[in-house]
Amino acid sequence: MNRVSTATASSPTPTDQRDQLAGLSIVTALVNGVQVPVACPAAWCTEKHATEETRHAEDVDHFSDNIDLYVPAFNQGGGDLIFAYAHIGQDLLCSDQRMREPHIRVEDGGGESSYMTPAQALDFANNLEVFAEQVRDLVRTAQAVRA
Repeated sequence: MNRVSTATASSPTPTDQRDQLAGLSIVTALVNGVQVPVACPAAWCTEKHATEETRHAEDVDHFSDNIDLYVPAFNQGGGDLIFAYAHIGQDLLCSDQRMREPHIRVEDGGGESSYMTPAQALDFANNLEVFAEQVRDLVRTAQAVRA
């Protein structure tokens, strides 16, 4: 007798579930006043799950420390401003598969955010290198005009 599989492409298989749990540790999180166990990518997550309370377990998100891009600005009193920041994020219970995977979030100083897969973030980093060289060209031009 031939058997017909009832699994769909969106149904996780035991192997998919193991892959999804790879690299996760069980930590406690403060959820509605109670310490509960949650999965956490503890190798890079710096959130203080045990002390920063959330209302629901699905609200426990995971973030790395921010890396900041500062820009000096003489029109802002000469101090450096945070132009943008980036970190790793992961929302293990999100309905969007891309958010369940580790991803890179970049936010500009105005509050606009972009979420990128690691491959997209690498392209972004490469574009920043091109941008940096173009800024250097502007510097050389501005310096030549002043000379």
